[in-house]
Amino acid sequence: MNTATRTTYPTVSDNRVLVRPRKVEDMTPGGIALPESTNLNQSEGEILSVGFGRSPISGDIYSMGLKPGDEIVYTPQHAFKVNVNGEDLIVLQEEAVLLVTNR
Repeated sequence: MNTATRTTYPTVSDNRVLVRPRKVEDMTPGGIALPESTNLNQSEGEILSVGFGRSPISGDIYSMGLKPGDEIVYTPQHAFKVNVNGEDLIVLQEEAVLLVTNR
C-alpha cells in the first residue's frame, strides 16, 4: 500500500494565490557562475492554492481563472513572502499573474 503523504496548503483569501517560486539557476549552461543580484527578478512559479475570488472594487465573488498546478509568470514587485510548513512561498493577488505557461 502506498502511504506517500501529500502536502496540503492553506487556502488564501479573496483573489490571492499561494505560489512556490521556481528555483533560479545560479550557473549558466556554459558553467559561468551568476551573481545573486541576477535572481532579484525571479518571476516564475507554481500555484499551490487559490482563493475563492472576490472583486476588489464591487466585492462580488467570482470564479478565478487560476488553479493549483498552474505554472505562472508574475510581477515580483507584488509578491508577499510567507513560510508555510518550513517552505518559503509567496502570496500574490490574481492581477499580479501575467501568464499561465502550462495550458
